Amino acid sequence: MSTHRTGFVFDEHYLLHDTGVQTMVTTRSGSFEVAPEPHPSSLYIIQRTKQFLDGARLTAQMLPIAARAATEDELAVYHTREYIAGIRAHAASRFIRGSSVCGWWVDERGRCGDEG
Repeated sequence: MSTHRTGFVFDEHYLLHDTGVQTMVTTRSGSFEVAPEPHPSSLYIIQRTKQFLDGARLTAQMLPIAARAATEDELAVYHTREYIAGIRAHAASRFIRGSSVCGWWVDERGRCGDEG
C-alpha cells in the first residue's frame, strides 16, 4: 500500500470569494469577451466540491494542509502587478462615492479610475 496521500487545502474564507459572472476577460496581452458563465473559482463550485468530498468521505482520507495567504509573486502568476496594486488600494481605502462603491481601481491619491 502506498504511503503517499493527497493533500487538501480548505478554509471557510474561500466561500467568501465572490467572483460574480463576468463576460470580459483581460490578460496581459489584451481583452476579449466570453459567454456569461460562473467563474471557475466561484463559491458555488468550491462549496459543491467540498460537499462532494465530505459526502464521499474522501476529505478524511486526505492530508490536511493549512491555508495561508498567497505571496504577491504567486498572485502575479494569474494577475498583473497593476491589478494586484489596485485591489490592495481598494481594500485599504474602502473608497465610497455616493451610494455605490467605487470600482476596484483606485489611483495613488485614492481616486476612482474614472475620476479626472
